[in-house]
Amino acid sequence: MKIFILGLLIPFSFCKKPQFEPTPLPTYGSPKPTIIWKQLLSEDSSYNSSIDPLLFGDLIITSAENSGGGNEKILAFNKETGDLVWSWDDYLSGVSQSLKRHQSIIIDNSLIVTSFYDNYSINIESGVTNWGTNDLSAGGPRISNFNNTIFHTRMYGSSPHRDSSDIMMCDYLTGNWQKLFTINNVDNFSPHIEPPAGYINQDGETLLIFQNRGGVITSYFDDRVDLYCYNVDQDSIVWLKEDFTPSGSSNVNNPIVEGDRVYFGGKWDFYCIDIPSGEVLWTHNFYHDFQGSNFVIYNDLIIIDLDNGDLIAINKNNGNQAWVNEGLSGCCTELRIYGDRIYFGNSNLFIANASNGNKLYEFESPHSGGSFHNAIAVDLINNKMYTTDGYYLMCMELPE
Repeated sequence: MKIFILGLLIPFSFCKKPQFEPTPLPTYGSPKPTIIWKQLLSEDSSYNSSIDPLLFGDLIITSAENSGGGNEKILAFNKETGDLVWSWDDYLSGVSQSLKRHQSIIIDNSLIVTSFYDNYSINIESGVTNWGTNDLSAGGPRISNFNNTIFHTRMYGSSPHRDSSDIMMCDYLTGNWQKLFTINNVDNFSPHIEPPAGYINQDGETLLIFQNRGGVITSYFDDRVDLYCYNVDQDSIVWLKEDFTPSGSSNVNNPIVEGDRVYFGGKWDFYCIDIPSGEVLWTHNFYHDFQGSNFVIYNDLIIIDLDNGDLIAINKNNGNQAWVNEGLSGCCTELRIYGDRIYFGNSNLFIANASNGNKLYEFESPHSGGSFHNAIAVDLINNKMYTTDGYYLMCMELPE
């Protein structure tokens, strides 16, 4: 806004009424989204953590973990009316259970969730438990899925000196878990396998690509990342990249497989690797760390949220930077692509152009103390979006 100071005072009898409208004062804060319906996550109106909302048929699914304690409940609502269809808290163990908010998988009509030690399959249409498995001796916070097989990684021994780490696998219909791969503690490096991404080679065999984030505590903390490609059918390692990242650390999210390539995030760097040969095709080095947030593919771009809040895109074919929007996001956001837009929550709800990173919309929660931190579920056909703000699950109009 420009401010003009009139240097010459003219008698008011000779003044004419100005022929312009005054510049409006700036508006502080962001606009509120247009809400179609909303539902409290808990009856006492307390703040809740939730799994990322999931759309399935006529349902929108989330959860509520009351800050006051108790088991986290999975909640399924009618996506048009907001009516509660079913709730679930059919846990096996007696201790309070907390689900991992980015780790829910839908296969057919089954919802697969993990609570670190326990894994469950729930019929989405009815809310009835299909199966549940429990192992209080070991656990891990993440799961993955490839060709209808669920993978869960577990760690054994007292933290931080783990004795071993396993990849467990099961068919999503049965819940019968089997041990697939084990890494033991060597030279006092505590193993920590993250869930794998999958690939089918030219012989029809299943290859799994995964990382082991190992660490050792002596007079200082030393860590390393080993990247594996493992042939499940041959029970053999195809290739192994030991101490792969210069920082000794990495992004915690699963690698992404597309075609014959796997994309993998280090702490300060990003890699594209040819799966059959293990050749590193390109590396991109960042100017800030990148450990908590996920990354997504949009056309020829890999879109990444750095932990300092910069949203950045690199070309998936050569690793060159395509665009950056500094300070748009924040640490540990969950990016989602719908159409040509990126959706994410970072206190406020953001929508950006996936082609160039330009911010299109920013909304703040309409509720005092509310904050958008979960992923956004979008229904492009009915022009609606869904997410939580800690107090409510909301169905909102999708802006043009």
